Amino acid sequence: MPHDAYEAAPILEKLPLKIESIASFDDILLVGTKEGHLLQYKVKKSRGAAESKFDVSLERSNKSFSKKPITQLAAIPELYILISLSDNVVSVHDLNSFGQMSCISKTRGATLFAIDLEKPTSLSGDVQCTLRMSVAAKRKIQLFYWKNRNFLELKNDLSLYDIPRSMAWCKGSLCVGFKRDYFIIKVATGDLKELFPVGSRQLEPTVNRLGDDKLMLGRDEMSILIDGDGNPTQKYPLTWSEIPIALEYDPPYVIALLPKYIEIKTLEPRLTIQNIEFQKARLISQGSGHLYVASANHVWRMASMSISYQIRQVLQEKQFELALRLAELPSAGDEILQVESEQSVKEAIAWRKDQEAALKMDDTQKQIQVKRDEHQRLYQEELKKRLASGYRYRSKRRQKTKEVVDQHEGPALSFILKGDVDGSVEAILDVLDSYNSKKCRLNLIHYGVGNITDGDIDLAEAFQGEIFGFNVDAGPNIMKAAKTKNVEVKLHKVIYKLFDDLRESLSEKLPMSQEEEVLGQANVLQVFNITDGKKSIPVAGCRCVKGTLNRKMQFKLLRDGEEIYTGHLDSLKHHKNEVDTIKTDVECGLSLSDKRVEFQPGDTVVCFTVSEVEQDIDWEPTF
Repeated sequence: MPHDAYEAAPILEKLPLKIESIASFDDILLVGTKEGHLLQYKVKKSRGAAESKFDVSLERSNKSFSKKPITQLAAIPELYILISLSDNVVSVHDLNSFGQMSCISKTRGATLFAIDLEKPTSLSGDVQCTLRMSVAAKRKIQLFYWKNRNFLELKNDLSLYDIPRSMAWCKGSLCVGFKRDYFIIKVATGDLKELFPVGSRQLEPTVNRLGDDKLMLGRDEMSILIDGDGNPTQKYPLTWSEIPIALEYDPPYVIALLPKYIEIKTLEPRLTIQNIEFQKARLISQGSGHLYVASANHVWRMASMSISYQIRQVLQEKQFELALRLAELPSAGDEILQVESEQSVKEAIAWRKDQEAALKMDDTQKQIQVKRDEHQRLYQEELKKRLASGYRYRSKRRQKTKEVVDQHEGPALSFILKGDVDGSVEAILDVLDSYNSKKCRLNLIHYGVGNITDGDIDLAEAFQGEIFGFNVDAGPNIMKAAKTKNVEVKLHKVIYKLFDDLRESLSEKLPMSQEEEVLGQANVLQVFNITDGKKSIPVAGCRCVKGTLNRKMQFKLLRDGEEIYTGHLDSLKHHKNEVDTIKTDVECGLSLSDKRVEFQPGDTVVCFTVSEVEQDIDWEPTF
């Protein structure tokens, strides 16, 4: 094998639920189960650890996500949505809360969906996401597009001769794999083009997208590359050791999930790079550059080895072409560097990376400035329209904030908001207007456009507040000053992550809440008095009907649902012996610390303990 490109890191082991689907974005792993539960895990690289060591924490377990197995998931963080297929219907959920936004009733009978997310960049540097979705429902393909937080029909359904078993988008085409053969469908016209049969020993067809303009189709042990018109793009196919169950493309590698292991290859040159053994793996998924493999009860992360480490290995094998590809050397039109030795390759790589870094830095700064200028122009035009129509947006917001401040007493979070452009700040302020929690006051002390400054640090310190920044920077000196003055500075590039962090800060301000846990319950069967000196002590003859009664814990006396007494026991006896505990179905006699309280047959005695638990803020941002 030329070199190690990945290392398998265990993420979940012996999960008690059966895994049906997985998806990922950023540092989040989503697991859909056969029982209909949706699990959300945070996967972060362990500090100071090797490449394949990760800290994994269960952030959320939604047991009521679905009543049926969750057979397919797709996370779209750019649009803050999660698409799921369960009970043969496609649904759309809020990616932040998992709340269902819509259930697309037309898709009932669906067995598969495929998405196409395009992110074109305008001349001003803006990125406008467009999302299309195809749904296979029986012998039809339904086409949708995303607009105004909903899926709308793109065009009439496409009728087919058989049920699609695999499909993928490629620009204006859909490639569909049926049980026996593959077809290309032109979405605009509905025209079908037959390609070639599925392999005779292949259980299911496989269709995978490679970049924007290529597809990879499985035929037994081969993967054939075509374009959106169905024409071959490579003279020779990739050949695998066994028939792949599933494939994924992680440039420059193609990863095939085989029955007993994963095989990794490159397209150009066509090389077998690495094999990694897995036990009964059946799913492979990629999101935000992270690759996950799953069996029925295990999940692994394919941790990519560092590029510098891979290049060193590749050069030892004298695979100079692959070394250049790993270093992301020239695209079409760039100057070509010819090399004669390993040392020359290293020098060429270093020079090219320095040149690209300098150009990229200059290019990035120009694009940022163009984008900011365009945002400022659009914002000023919108502001003029609002003022011309008599719309007093800012004064209305200030009035609302003042009202919340005046009427609330208790914990509070003061903070400063900084954004890259006015439009970004306005969008965040619009979401903040939905804040309606009475648990904690949200006090926005200042907002503005631009990077974090010393003045922001001083202001936050004076109010004992935090600073939230969106697409802005805080230099080393600013961060040092913030640390010295105990000011939290939280910078984000993704808006929903900013609000996740804000919700966490709000929750940390809340006091601990007390929560009762019932340990046992008994019914009062009869009442009698015993004499202790000159005192008459009421005693209840009881039977424990649930759990355990523990003399050292607290007790309640309930009558017709009304609480008569809360406190401790003076005595707990079984027969004539004083005991510490009474278990279920055991009779006992008990007396309370307060002898003035009288029992009645039919009363209920509850044994409980009180524990302190952390509170979460009761606010879900509305985007």
